Amino acid sequence: MHRANQTQQEEAEEKTPRYVVCAPSGMCPIKLPSTKKKDVQVWMTQISEYGLERGLVYTPGAYLYYAQYFFPRFTKEHKKLEKFIKKCYIVLGLDELIDLQEKNTG
Repeated sequence: MHRANQTQQEEAEEKTPRYVVCAPSGMCPIKLPSTKKKDVQVWMTQISEYGLERGLVYTPGAYLYYAQYFFPRFTKEHKKLEKFIKKCYIVLGLDELIDLQEKNTG
């Protein structure tokens, strides 16, 4: 039983974000198929999970940075994404991950 609790604790620590990413480097690890709300929500969730596996949490600006690989900046699609990503960020509770990171490193 003690070993199981230790493993759960290690897994929790492993998924605790250690770094906040504002401007990621490199290509987006997950393809954004469209600007449809459902697609954007799924995409943001997948990026969030990808980041947590690596101890990272992304800001809204990081998602916007990644979005430009699929929908170039200053296009109507990117402008639509700007508004929706900011709303979706809070709805999905991704802002709480930054609070968790600050609590654990602060």
